[in-house]
Amino acid sequence: MFNSALKDSKGKLWWGTTDGVVSIASKDMVIPNSIPKLTLNSIEVEQEFIDYGQLSNNVYIEGSELRRTIAKATKSKSKFSNVPQNLELPYNINDLSFQLSATEWNSPSKIMYQYVIDGLDNTWGPLLKSPNIAVQNIPYGNYTFKARAIGETGNLSNTIVYNFTIKPPWWHTWWARVLMTILVLSVIVVVFQLRIKAVRKKLKKEEAIRLQMGQLEAKALRAQMNPHFIFNSLNGIQSAIILKGEREANKYLTAFAKLLRFTLDFSHSEKISLKKEIQYINTYVDLEKLRQPHDINFTLRLEPEDMETSNIFLPSMMIQPLIENAILHGLIPKKSKNRCLQVTFKLREDCLYAVITDNGIGRKAATNIKARQKNEHISHANRIMKERIDTIKQFSTIDINMVIDDLYDGEKPMGTRVTLTFSGNYGN
Repeated sequence: MFNSALKDSKGKLWWGTTDGVVSIASKDMVIPNSIPKLTLNSIEVEQEFIDYGQLSNNVYIEGSELRRTIAKATKSKSKFSNVPQNLELPYNINDLSFQLSATEWNSPSKIMYQYVIDGLDNTWGPLLKSPNIAVQNIPYGNYTFKARAIGETGNLSNTIVYNFTIKPPWWHTWWARVLMTILVLSVIVVVFQLRIKAVRKKLKKEEAIRLQMGQLEAKALRAQMNPHFIFNSLNGIQSAIILKGEREANKYLTAFAKLLRFTLDFSHSEKISLKKEIQYINTYVDLEKLRQPHDINFTLRLEPEDMETSNIFLPSMMIQPLIENAILHGLIPKKSKNRCLQVTFKLREDCLYAVITDNGIGRKAATNIKARQKNEHISHANRIMKERIDTIKQFSTIDINMVIDDLYDGEKPMGTRVTLTFSGNYGN
């Protein structure tokens, strides 16, 4: 057993033992190349030494926000060193200093250190003399710190491996990103819905304006029909007074007053029942028979005969102008006495047909007569009728089409047939 040791001035080493004194010259001693042994002793946080074994001590952590934060983030420490296990720090505490130590027999003062942090740079850094390795401003993420020591002879030590985590700020967590994505999508959806609502409101407003304009236009067109009718009627009264005397003129005035009342009432209504339309047609034709010098054979038919005329509604002032045209421009100019006018209302499935047929002179001959009568009143009925149909088709649930057919017997004109087709909602 060795009890003591001494080195004299000549470099000779002496050991005292229970069996005597032993000596050896130091120059004769041969120390083999040794491998450095590296140890991670501690980890400083924010340039402050932390005794991880005392973090459960309230007195130790009291008054230090940093220690309280680390105490929450650290569950335990290594048994034989001041190194925490599973270190997890918030994003704003991200300066670490790793305290290393290495032992090597040959030249302990010439040991060099080298480290790498996987997840940060992934390559071994340069050789360092200091065993204290400081890393600052570490971004959030999961990292692995690796360190090794290199002796004078180039022997590498064992590699220290330590895992730690810098937590992301809350706005970079997965749940925050999910919430922000949901929020952004919600904002987009709300903005999109508000935009759709605004566009729909604008379109609805524009549609209401267009509808109002259409209704005003339809009223204006109906108003144009009235002077046309009144002009012809007043001409008839004038003729009756001159040609037939006061008695016939009074009869004509009575019929005219009745028809005028109908006309004024219907001109303010967008729709009238087929029953009232038939009454109006009969009244008008009776008036025309009074003022014309020739008889007119007039018939009105319903197909089917039991048609519910009170439940079918048509745009007002649609049929009378066509009958007026047939009488004035088709039948009156006819030289023969056989003047026939037929009005037929046909109900087929979801369509109502109004057919006005006359055996007059035809459109071509009527056009020639109008061309010769340069100083006479110009009829606007057909133009106004077409304009009314176009307006109603744009701003109503009723679809109207008008077809005019010229009737011939061989090459001889035999009259005109006008067919109005009403489809869609022609109920009240």
